[in-house]
Amino acid sequence: MKNNRGFTLVELLAVIVIMAIIIALAAPNINKQIKEGDKKQKDVLNQKIENAAHMYAGKYYADKIVNEEYIEFTLQSLVDDGLINLKGKCRDKLEAKISISDGSFDYRNIKASDCYAG
Repeated sequence: MKNNRGFTLVELLAVIVIMAIIIALAAPNINKQIKEGDKKQKDVLNQKIENAAHMYAGKYYADKIVNEEYIEFTLQSLVDDGLINLKGKCRDKLEAKISISDGSFDYRNIKASDCYAG
């Protein structure tokens, strides 16, 4: 009587082929989900920067905003005032200028795409 312990080569190859197909189908979706998650985190960080800048401007420059005067401050000002905690992000951008002129808010030089460390 033959002792049948273990798998045949055909069975092992079938399992490997099935696993390769599953990985080939799943990898693009996983990569897409990671990219979407990074984009959402960047959008949230952009919104936090914008909200903190509005709060800072309203706190210290309310009269200038009403008169539509030019206002300029840095991201470091927001951090120092405790309005935003970047947790290591944007450390090389802390001196970037945030400005408000003619009632229009401009922080394009501090977008989270530069700050985000995924």
